[in-house]
Amino acid sequence: MSLLMVKLARDARRQWLQFAGVALTLALGVAVFGAAFDSYANLKDSYQHIYQQLGFADITVTGGDTTAIAATARDLDGVAAVATRSQADIPFQINSSGDTHTLVGRLVGLPADDRVNRVLVQHGTQPTGATVTGAVAERHMANHFHLGVGDTVNVFAGGRWQPLDVVGVGVSPEYLWPARSRQDLLSSQDDFGVLFVPDALVAQLAPGATSTQAVITYRTGADRARLDREIGQIAAAHDAGDVMVRADQPSNAALAQDVDGFGQLAVLFPLLFLVAGALAAYVLLGRLVRTQRAQIGMLTANGYPTRRLLGHYLAYGAVAGVAGSLVGAAAGVGLAVWLTSTYTSSLDIPLAVARFHPVTPVAGFTAGTIAGMLAAAAPARAAVRVPPAEAMRGVAPTGVAHRNILERIPGLRGLPIRVILAVRNLGRSPRRALSTGAGVALAAVLVLSSLGMLDTVSLVLDDQFHGVQRQDAQLYLAGPLDAARQGAVAATPGVAAAEPAIEAPVVLAAGSHRYQTVLAGFEPDTTMHRFAHGLPADGVLLGASLRAQLGVDAGSTVNVGVAGAAPVAVTVAGFVDEPLGSLAYAALPEADRLAGAAGEHSLLVRYQPGADTASLRRQLEHQPGVVAFRDARGSAAAVRQLLELFYAIVGVMLLFGSTLAFVVLFNTLSVNLSERTVELATLRAAGGRLATLARIVTGENLLLVAAAIPVGLIGGGITGAWFMSSFNSDLYHFTLRLRPTTPLLLAGAFVAITLATHVPARRTIGRLDIARIVRERAL
Repeated sequence: MSLLMVKLARDARRQWLQFAGVALTLALGVAVFGAAFDSYANLKDSYQHIYQQLGFADITVTGGDTTAIAATARDLDGVAAVATRSQADIPFQINSSGDTHTLVGRLVGLPADDRVNRVLVQHGTQPTGATVTGAVAERHMANHFHLGVGDTVNVFAGGRWQPLDVVGVGVSPEYLWPARSRQDLLSSQDDFGVLFVPDALVAQLAPGATSTQAVITYRTGADRARLDREIGQIAAAHDAGDVMVRADQPSNAALAQDVDGFGQLAVLFPLLFLVAGALAAYVLLGRLVRTQRAQIGMLTANGYPTRRLLGHYLAYGAVAGVAGSLVGAAAGVGLAVWLTSTYTSSLDIPLAVARFHPVTPVAGFTAGTIAGMLAAAAPARAAVRVPPAEAMRGVAPTGVAHRNILERIPGLRGLPIRVILAVRNLGRSPRRALSTGAGVALAAVLVLSSLGMLDTVSLVLDDQFHGVQRQDAQLYLAGPLDAARQGAVAATPGVAAAEPAIEAPVVLAAGSHRYQTVLAGFEPDTTMHRFAHGLPADGVLLGASLRAQLGVDAGSTVNVGVAGAAPVAVTVAGFVDEPLGSLAYAALPEADRLAGAAGEHSLLVRYQPGADTASLRRQLEHQPGVVAFRDARGSAAAVRQLLELFYAIVGVMLLFGSTLAFVVLFNTLSVNLSERTVELATLRAAGGRLATLARIVTGENLLLVAAAIPVGLIGGGITGAWFMSSFNSDLYHFTLRLRPTTPLLLAGAFVAITLATHVPARRTIGRLDIARIVRERAL
């Protein structure tokens, strides 16, 4: 081994903890990148694999002359398959675990051509001519209610409950996430389910509620934009009520929104880890160069080429980068498999794909190694720029000492000497103080941004399901709502209030812009939904994101269209800023006018505090005329299930970020201590007490941490808000929100870690070889 290689190995062995800390920091960054990016790729591959295997429709046209639409679309260049089917939303009644559950479910017809939206039957068989009353239960509903082949589901048709036999359990590409509609992505599985039945049976069971659809797939490589446009024109020519492209399909929209937001985190968050690792390497190597000035001068004076010295100090960063990146790349592969499995298992997604992507660990390894070398570049250049004569003199004070700005703080002179020394030391080496403070601030950014994202989701869900939506349940009735029925529900023990409501799926149009949503009508003075300024007597309130989606403002006019009726022009009375969804709201009389026959009347119910919700559900489900029950609070659980991937990756980030924070604090504070061995040994030789010197070092560290924490909190807030914005769309509106205790707990934890360094600081100072250090200093 060459002399410089021996020196490198010896330096790494003497400061192995600091080098291990740098390597671990870079390993965490590479591991997070590998895990997040490969999980993102696996999930996208999984969805595409399922969609391809089951012929997921590229576009769905509802209403109008479906037969003519299908026939015309079949002749378009690039169309692979076209099928027609029927669909209806009607009440279901399911007996599960001894209880009877009522809900608004969906009947979907099985078309003759199964090349589009094919149902993969996992248990049992599909209905045949001999089982015209048979049904395939969608897997989420079957698993939730423990349905199997041979069980029965009752559907409310023709004014009475009629049985359907479950002959199979299957998977549909339309319901990988069981969403009722794009504006109702978060239905609890207690409140929504799907049955696939022979197509003719849908119209037979629900003649007044049935809509016909044409579902169409494109060939691989087809011009999707052109086909979307041409089919939209065909649909309009045949009076279709709605045209939905794949991107807007509810299940796909929910999963894509979740995964795409995660994909941005997969790149942004690892960058912070790599920056933190580079900073830790910079602090460590900068300290090495400063303490080895004499050695550098000696090597230069003896003819060592500048190029070799530069390569030698770059090698420190390369060694730490290579070691950390190798570990991180390997860990990232395993973490990616775990994250993919956790998410797909949570959402019960079949046919999951977990591939090894060799490019990801290679990219992570390269990035980690480069980060280590870049961190070493500045100290390496500093090493070779020192003239040999000056370097061999060591670090000698020059000029006249002056009080730094911190020493001029009023009242400082009256404080104990250890406090004055701690303050003075901060100003004596601004670069050391700044690098230490930067490390602490970056550690705070990493931890607070993770905690902030978790706080935001928790607080947003609490606001949506307790502040905005104030009902606990929604009852759907077999007939029109009258005062007697409302009074009977309101008089049920445990019920605090009951109000009528109306809902209808609508299409909002303004100029060339269209948006499919839900019109919700409430009593003008409703207590079931929060409106800052109440509901207007005329006009509609729109979700805030629709201002840009439709290009409208308060006072503008939009056309409200429902299936089977001509659009109605109405004024936009204002906008509401709500965390989830982008709905249209109106007072009950106005909503009834706009919805017409498509309006679905229901009764909103709020419970008394402390009421037995399970008992109340059983009582309300059996009220005369109630055919379906919806648990408003169950949607919060559905949101959390949909965000399983978010929780998993942020949990990993929080764990790694906390580890990184500890490593950064340990490295920066320990390097800060080791840089000052000469002056500490000198003070010890002059009679300084061990406890006093340890308190001076700890006090200095505390001052640095106290100054850096506010910067870290501000940076963490900005970073967390940036990360949360990656999940924003017309469906979600996340603005970073922190619990008041979160910054306090973070600051307290950092102070506690810093105080814990007092023990090793005292031990290190106590072990100083004073005679050797003073002798070396004298030379």
